[in-house]
Amino acid sequence: MKMKINKLKIVMTLIISVITVNAFAQEENPDYTQEFQGRAYVSIKKSFLDKSLNVELSPEVRFGNDFNYNKTLIKLNVDYDILNWFNVGVGGRAVFNKTNIRDKEGVENNKTEITGRYDFDISKKFKLGKFKLKPRIRYSNYDDYEIFDDYNKKGALKENDNSDFLRYKVSLTYKFAKKAIFEPEVGVELFHKLETNKISSIRYNFGGDFRLSKHSAIGVNYLVESEFKIRELTHIAEVGYKYKF
Repeated sequence: MKMKINKLKIVMTLIISVITVNAFAQEENPDYTQEFQGRAYVSIKKSFLDKSLNVELSPEVRFGNDFNYNKTLIKLNVDYDILNWFNVGVGGRAVFNKTNIRDKEGVENNKTEITGRYDFDISKKFKLGKFKLKPRIRYSNYDDYEIFDDYNKKGALKENDNSDFLRYKVSLTYKFAKKAIFEPEVGVELFHKLETNKISSIRYNFGGDFRLSKHSAIGVNYLVESEFKIRELTHIAEVGYKYKF
């Protein structure tokens, strides 16, 4: 068992090294533009059926460059543990985005655009000592629930941005004690755009949860996402309050 744990420590070190080198090497690449975002959320999670069924509701506020308000999200996720083999999940979110939309006469109107996404995923947790490895495959569909007109800010016809993605993620957490105050996590996720059948972007995350009590924690994360086609590097600072019961 000690040999397995030592091997896993080596693998974790290599993963963190590769993620760090790739993420920050692109920061120095002048071909990439830089974007900065902030996110704040509250997560409420309820377990049923001896913790086999989990329901999570999470409102979230997002901020753009200079941390100006960007949009509000409401997310709902449900996952079920099938006989301790793997988890299946379904989720959805509604996004409320205030924007100025120019009509056919060129007059700008302050509108609220509502868009959404739904997900289906399958995941599995592997425990090796104090480490937990979680691979996940998720299907995501982005759609417009409501658009107030067919024109964007520039007065041109709005393009159809609906897309289907397969998202491949692997995350690794480490819990050094049963009542540890902090549980770190690193992860990497690939976005496979089905329309083009290409990997369109890659996202890295570094962070973890600060335990406040048996039922609550503060989650902090730093995410770096590289979008290949538009050559944009997005830095995301994320903080949230988590409560489960």
